[in-house]
Amino acid sequence: MKSILVKAFMASTVIAFGAGSALAAVDHDELVVRLQIVDGCTVNFDMGRDMNLGNYATLANPLQYPSSFSVRCTSSGQATGTAYSVELGAGDWPITAGSTDQRRMKGVNNGEFIRYQIFQGTRPGKIWGLRADGNDITGTRSANETDATTDRHDFLVYVPSQDTPTADYYTDGVTATLTYDLDNGN
Repeated sequence: MKSILVKAFMASTVIAFGAGSALAAVDHDELVVRLQIVDGCTVNFDMGRDMNLGNYATLANPLQYPSSFSVRCTSSGQATGTAYSVELGAGDWPITAGSTDQRRMKGVNNGEFIRYQIFQGTRPGKIWGLRADGNDITGTRSANETDATTDRHDFLVYVPSQDTPTADYYTDGVTATLTYDLDNGN
């Protein structure tokens, strides 16, 4: 009796595994991919996050560097408008802490300073600064504007003529803060 069982087992093994894919099983499951676009706004600088003003041997003449940034907002379609404000902080090395009136870049190695300013628009004039001082840049995105459109704003980095400090790499970090209010018609 034992020999018959062994032969029967061997025969079923050959049938099941001998055909190669005879016991192949298939199972299915579904992967659900989701992405939600939420009401909100973003700010992007055209030149990226690093604005290199170049190399100079002297600061005897003023230097001007125009650039721009854009604000893009999305809404659920129910919003009647999105009011926003973009303010610019004082930087890491202002002459007066927390004030945007006189910004400075600091030498990486020598600790000396270069005065500069950031203005709204393409010419020296109104400082781009803090909302509390009324120096922020504001706008409103209307509900009928599409995602493909953005509000573009110009600004100018201005380095006034001044005594030239010693050779070094000068830098400052200035924070741009975008504040927006999604008006959902309420």
